[in-house]
Amino acid sequence: MTSSLSILRRPALWLAVVATTACVPDDVKDTGASGTTGTTGGSEESDADTDADTDADADADADADADALVGDWLSEGEDLPPFFVDNNITRVTATFDGDGTYAVTSVFNGTPYNVTGTYSVDVSTTPHTIVVVQDSPVLTSEGIWQVSGSTLTYEIVQTSPDQGFVPPTPEAGFGSSQGGGVSEGDLIQVYQKQ
Repeated sequence: MTSSLSILRRPALWLAVVATTACVPDDVKDTGASGTTGTTGGSEESDADTDADTDADADADADADADALVGDWLSEGEDLPPFFVDNNITRVTATFDGDGTYAVTSVFNGTPYNVTGTYSVDVSTTPHTIVVVQDSPVLTSEGIWQVSGSTLTYEIVQTSPDQGFVPPTPEAGFGSSQGGGVSEGDLIQVYQKQ
């Protein structure tokens, strides 16, 4: 096991590195914000009205996408990523609040470990991006997420302090985390809404 992974054995630090999720089938990938653009004719004023309506529709869609993350989530059994299973993580619960705070409890070797912090999302990409800042110890993690129905797909890695991880990107999709000795797909996790 690499030295980068040895730091993951400390539960609080490890949880910030990978509070993650599992593969999203192609048929549930979100197409992002929707709305119509332009008009079929008319005055500049009606074009401006249409543009304003489109912007409002896109803002409403973005708010709905961001709100989809808010709630209580559970990951256990087959929903846990291989890296979690290999390191005796048997259950993860996560709560994302609408005020931008979160709480995660992971059961590691039969003992629950709790972390809290703040998060921010960008829903202009598909999948969406997330930045998580853990309270104690202070760590920053970055990654991607997507909600389809009552299923959350989530993959993040620690980016500060730097541990050699490269976060997944919307362009590369789930399973694109790199560094720290993890294999493709090791950090993808699925949560079910509670």
